[in-house]
Amino acid sequence: MKRLLVFLLVFIPLLIGTQAYLDRKVFPRDWIGTYYEVPVSNGYRLVATNFDYGTIIDTDWVPVVDRIDSVQVTDNAVIGETASHYFLFQLNTGALFQYETMNQLRQGGNLDPVTFTTVIDHYWQHRRWTDILTSIACLMIALSSAYFTPSKRASN
Repeated sequence: MKRLLVFLLVFIPLLIGTQAYLDRKVFPRDWIGTYYEVPVSNGYRLVATNFDYGTIIDTDWVPVVDRIDSVQVTDNAVIGETASHYFLFQLNTGALFQYETMNQLRQGGNLDPVTFTTVIDHYWQHRRWTDILTSIACLMIALSSAYFTPSKRASN
């Protein structure tokens, strides 16, 4: 019973603390689920303020592309679709190209088949492995604290 109590007293605060740190610094989001942010490259961030749309913002919080329905993020570009057009935003140069159709986007961007996902799904794809690894680390720390702490009998 004592080991379970030690485990819980270590695991719960450690998990809450690491999740709060991740929510604040690594993959910012708020606690009520209205703001999600993923850094993409060169200081640009992909932000979702609700489940429907996303925005690409620069380091000064200026929107570069707004009301994004779906995206595909590569190493040097964000390809996406808004309600009115398709776009290709080059992260290394900051150049934005807009297209009326998917075929124009593929030809203009010289792209292979494009697979779009929502901004929220993109956020969770990046966040999922971080959550899994930090949870395992918290679990290992809590287990080692509960099962490998010296007992009073051993010190006598």
